[in-house]
Amino acid sequence: IELGVPFSDPLADGPVIQRASERALKHGVSLQDVLTLASEIREHSQSVGLVVFSYLNPIMRMGIGNVVVTLPPGRIIVVLAAVALLLGRPATGSAQDPMSGMKMPGHVMIPKGAIYTVADVEFMQGMIAHHAQAIHMSRMAEGHHANPRVLKLATKIDQSQVPEIRIMQEWLRRYDQVAPDTSSWRTMTMPGMLTPEQLTTLEASTGVAFDRAFLEMMIQHHDGALRMVRELFAVPGAGQEVDVSVFANDVVTAQTAEIGIMRRMLAELSQPPQK
Repeated sequence: IELGVPFSDPLADGPVIQRASERALKHGVSLQDVLTLASEIREHSQSVGLVVFSYLNPIMRMGIGNVVVTLPPGRIIVVLAAVALLLGRPATGSAQDPMSGMKMPGHVMIPKGAIYTVADVEFMQGMIAHHAQAIHMSRMAEGHHANPRVLKLATKIDQSQVPEIRIMQEWLRRYDQVAPDTSSWRTMTMPGMLTPEQLTTLEASTGVAFDRAFLEMMIQHHDGALRMVRELFAVPGAGQEVDVSVFANDVVTAQTAEIGIMRRMLAELSQPPQK
């Protein structure tokens, strides 16, 4: 039974507690029981075989855990396997490993016999952040007076990668893994992603200067995505789950073609204007 309450704001309080309470009561578990259990876990997490995560990282916003409650001010705890304990079922945590059962990037739990790997999960999580930054970059084009061809390319990248993020999030949720949201590009660093300094340069440019910076930086960004795919397939057993395999190969096909287009556009920008 899942009492998880998806939330979008780590500082949320009343509404989150209300929704958690409603979900808990529906399954015969009071919110007070959860709060009491949370307090016990904080003090004796290893002895009860459960984990409490004091949540401050915005990458963990979506679909985490079995129960979500809040503590003052803005410290949200996720009680993993609380329902299992309250209903007398085995807990998912491990008394020997206080991090066991945590579903977060860097601590991926794969069920025995699963057809996917840790590398598959981390690839999908990382590519969400990677795509999200590309979308952020692309949406600068219109406001920075990009030329029509650059604007058209930026729009294509935006419109193609938004649904791909949904595909990756749905895949992660299907396998009960953490699905980062589109703000994750601000906290995750993946191959090819722009540095804060590069983003500042791009944001400060306009017209032809923006066109050139956008193309150069998006080529770098796409090259990073191709590297992520290569690294995925280099891991033994990874990239074999059908949806991961299809998606990763689609990334290679689409972004390789776009790199070719962008290189041609850059070459044209370098040519002197015809008289």
